[in-house]
Amino acid sequence: MKYAHYNKQDGKLLGWYSKDIHNKIPTPNLEVSEKKWKESIKNNYNYVDVKNNTLSKKDFRTEEEVLESKKRKLENSVLRKLDETCQKYGFTGDNKTRPYRSIANYVGYPNKYREIAERLGAWIAEVFFESEKITSKEIADLGIEQLLKKIPDFKE
Repeated sequence: MKYAHYNKQDGKLLGWYSKDIHNKIPTPNLEVSEKKWKESIKNNYNYVDVKNNTLSKKDFRTEEEVLESKKRKLENSVLRKLDETCQKYGFTGDNKTRPYRSIANYVGYPNKYREIAERLGAWIAEVFFESEKITSKEIADLGIEQLLKKIPDFKE
């Protein structure tokens, strides 16, 4: 048998204990079979429901933390879209510069990449402008794929 030690207030799993290894088993705890313990480890269960004697996975983040995480995912997805589009046209950046930022090296003076760099620059500005319009409510309610549909594609 194994013992799932948990926080009494929120049911958060704090650790696993076994009598053959530990001299003292902290309380509160839920006694579980070897099979349930293995299932819990495999599935990263982190919550003990004492009323139903079950273990499961639960998101303990606050609404604000979940929203911030979604905002970061959206921002990273937008930047990835910018980078991938610029890479398609040969702007690769370097170890310190993202590909979408490397277009600035070709804008404002005559060179063979100036026209596409200026068009990409205008598109990038439009992408940032449109992404700033996305509200926190939309971020909370919609998936990343739906949100990315609000971002304009580069028109060749």
